Amino acid sequence: MDEKQRDALSRFLVKAKGKTYASGAKGIKLLMGGEEFRFEDAEFTYLDTHKGFNPFINNEIVESHDVSITWGMNYYGRLVVVEESFVVNNVDRVYSFLKSVLCKVSEKSPFRGPARYVDASGGWVYESEVEPGSNIEHFCGQERIYFKGLMVYKCEFHGGCVKGK
Repeated sequence: MDEKQRDALSRFLVKAKGKTYASGAKGIKLLMGGEEFRFEDAEFTYLDTHKGFNPFINNEIVESHDVSITWGMNYYGRLVVVEESFVVNNVDRVYSFLKSVLCKVSEKSPFRGPARYVDASGGWVYESEVEPGSNIEHFCGQERIYFKGLMVYKCEFHGGCVKGK
């Protein structure tokens, strides 16, 4: 993939992510459970399939209309706190904070959210890191959410571009 294609894919991913799940848009319910989000422009189609809530597993696929680029990402996330009362009382707050952070994805690292984000109150912190050498064509990483210094959420993600036969 050349630099122009990488830049176009990165711009599209930021746009697609901002118009689907993270924006609060409602997905299409799937027969086997879960939901699917779709976004399309003149150059690419984005398909994001979600299954589960806590934990959850997702798959994103982007394909250019001329089929010269196929990109994908898989991820698995969950709350990781020991105290069941925290999960019961805060699961919606954790995922609401996550959605707000996912809208801040950048073209430089168009996978999940920014490297670090702290909410205005300072109680919630999001961190995302990818392995050294990762780029849009091949990457692996994880994101975490902390509440008052305690890690409460973790998600692993990986993906990149694939080639047809």
